[in-house]
Amino acid sequence: MATTGHTNKKIDPQQLVDLGYAWMLESTFFSQLDSADCAKLLSLMEWRSYQAGECLVEAGKPRNGMEVIAVGEAEVVLPAGKDQAVLFSRTSVRKANGETVAARLAPGHVYGERSLRLGFAANATVRALSPMTTLHIPAAEFVRATVEVEAFGAYIDGLVALRDRAAEITDLLLRHPFLRLLGRDDIQRFVEAGRIDKVAANRPIVRAGEKTTDAYVVIRGRVGVMAGQGGGREIVATKGPGWMFGHAAALFESPRTADIDALEPTELLRVRAEVLMGLVTRNPTLFRQLYRELSAAGVTVPSRWCWCAAPMTGPMRRRPSATTTASMPCA
Repeated sequence: MATTGHTNKKIDPQQLVDLGYAWMLESTFFSQLDSADCAKLLSLMEWRSYQAGECLVEAGKPRNGMEVIAVGEAEVVLPAGKDQAVLFSRTSVRKANGETVAARLAPGHVYGERSLRLGFAANATVRALSPMTTLHIPAAEFVRATVEVEAFGAYIDGLVALRDRAAEITDLLLRHPFLRLLGRDDIQRFVEAGRIDKVAANRPIVRAGEKTTDAYVVIRGRVGVMAGQGGGREIVATKGPGWMFGHAAALFESPRTADIDALEPTELLRVRAEVLMGLVTRNPTLFRQLYRELSAAGVTVPSRWCWCAAPMTGPMRRRPSATTTASMPCA
């Protein structure tokens, strides 16, 4: 049975930092909220603790709140005879002990928001695989927060839209040689932390010189890497679904190096730099692959990052500040 963990003190951002959960403010949906909204949302939440094997969500029953995992892991189990092909990628579904396991949840993952927002019963069972600690927002407070904290309501609506297309998006991301190295669990975390941007045809996405750092993946449509000015402007490369751009700026905090426009109505998965960096720093193999990809694309990688090309025995501990230049395809 769920119990209150850590402390009964009102939760605020500083408490997360003091308890060693600062990463939750940087690489989960909290990073999409300003400081006031973040503090307000946390004030509506409480700590929950669960034991291994405990049922956190039961399929067919209404949810009593939304949770964000701080510690531990859980698995999502589909009811017998239910096909959730839209919500779960077939590449992630597996059989275990006679059950159909659709996903594995780890720190940073969110669950329970879809059934609350849509007013449906849960479509799958979530069961703890280990002792767990979560941030829980009760159903009534969840409803209140989606109204009073506009950015949170927008995030939830975006996440529900992503959930409804999770299989499509996950399968697309798994085709990318870099993103494939994230593995099934981190791919899910990457998707959960993102949002879908819809861009009309012939509209700009990023501009050279901008100091924005979000990374993008094309989900639908086509984008063009542009060169030249005025009447001499031309398309030097055309990219479609599955192409990722902006990751050089995200990792190295460098200005954009190219203009990229939507050539037709386009959907993009936009992910904050902090999320991408958090995933990369936990996966040295992933960073080496990214280093090789950016180098091959013509990116000038700062010298302080070049050690990542050599074998590593542990994760990176900090994000150096640096400037760099990159060829147009990395934007």
